[in-house]
Amino acid sequence: MKLKLLFAIILLSTVNAFSQTNFQPGYIIQTNGTRVNCLIKNEDWKGSPTSFIYKLEENGDTKIGNLNNVVAFGAAESYKYINATVQIDQSTDNVDKLSYSRNPELKEEKLFLKVLVEGKASLYYTQVNNTPRYFYSKDQGDMEQLIYKRFLVTKLKMGKNERFKQ
Repeated sequence: MKLKLLFAIILLSTVNAFSQTNFQPGYIIQTNGTRVNCLIKNEDWKGSPTSFIYKLEENGDTKIGNLNNVVAFGAAESYKYINATVQIDQSTDNVDKLSYSRNPELKEEKLFLKVLVEGKASLYYTQVNNTPRYFYSKDQGDMEQLIYKRFLVTKLKMGKNERFKQ
């Protein structure tokens, strides 16, 4: 009897955990500069989301924010993402797929960057191919990537481009 009761409690608590959607109070800044308070579905993004779900009121319809209609979005003190067009390194950090080139493989991309530190000098984060990428800007200027790239010198020797230290 106790086993059946324990099983029922575990089953009900698991169903409840999977059925919840977590909308947090937050804001979006639209491309026209308008700030809109809303509820944002927190999906605990690992890298940069290309879109996110939000609603204007608790029982309202859900809407999708993306790179074309949102400049920035965030939730109180939890997180903040900004829309940016940056040169980002496409190199992999997978040891089996390293190249012999010391230079980063830069490609221009438009994406949401997570704001880590904001001030006179700001630090941003994203993730590409399971590899963390960091960017910085000074005095609201252009964003630059902090370059760190592993590469092959020979088949058995690996080198590092640690330009971020400069």
